[in-house]
Amino acid sequence: MRNAVPNDVVPQKEAAGAAHWRSSLRTRIALWAGLVNVALLLLLVLGTAWFARRLILDDARRDTHATTQEAAQRLDGALHVVTITTHGMSDLVGGAQLSSDELMATLRAMVKATPGCAGGLLILEPRTRGDLPFARYVAANGRDRDFIADGYPFREQGWYQRTVASPGGWWSEPYLNQTAGGVWMVTYNMPLRDPGRGARTRGMVSLDLPLANLTGMIDALAHLPGWRVSLVAPAGTLALNPEVGVERLEGTSNNAG
Repeated sequence: MRNAVPNDVVPQKEAAGAAHWRSSLRTRIALWAGLVNVALLLLLVLGTAWFARRLILDDARRDTHATTQEAAQRLDGALHVVTITTHGMSDLVGGAQLSSDELMATLRAMVKATPGCAGGLLILEPRTRGDLPFARYVAANGRDRDFIADGYPFREQGWYQRTVASPGGWWSEPYLNQTAGGVWMVTYNMPLRDPGRGARTRGMVSLDLPLANLTGMIDALAHLPGWRVSLVAPAGTLALNPEVGVERLEGTSNNAG
């Protein structure tokens, strides 16, 4: 008669086989190989992501540099046009004998020929005793002004005194032009000299540009994520800054303090 084996009793040979499977060298090698493969795959994914990120950043950096250069060239070109036009006007009027009507026509043509120009000023002191001075402002919006007829004391103004004493042209700091309707402006001022009289200073010529025309060329850059774009005037006034408005007339020297 055969002995019955209880159902809840595992044969010794089967239990030994199960223990042998868990502790076998083949199983451990397979597990370690799997872990190594997972680690290598993870390293490969991380390396690929790092390399791709670096490529994207390098491309973005190159695009940023190109965009910045393009904006700077546009800005420089706009300023250069103003200086060239003003120098040409200075050379033309300084040694010529033109009537008031001819001077007005020349000044108006200069304003119209300069992109974005808001207006131009021409002041000529009398060349000989008995001549009348000429001081007219021509505005692109038609609001012309005769300083002589208005009795405006232009000779007492700091910008006039600085210009006639200057060896060359100079850019003003941004200022609020109430005559133009409360518009922020910058002005390029150039002395007028008479070449026939030992380069004696006869007056000045200037052109006005709305500040928005200049800041608009780089304003798009100021709104890019992670950018901090500033436009600094010659004397340090922050004409464009993401944190400081030009109306505060704050400069780089104020920030440094």
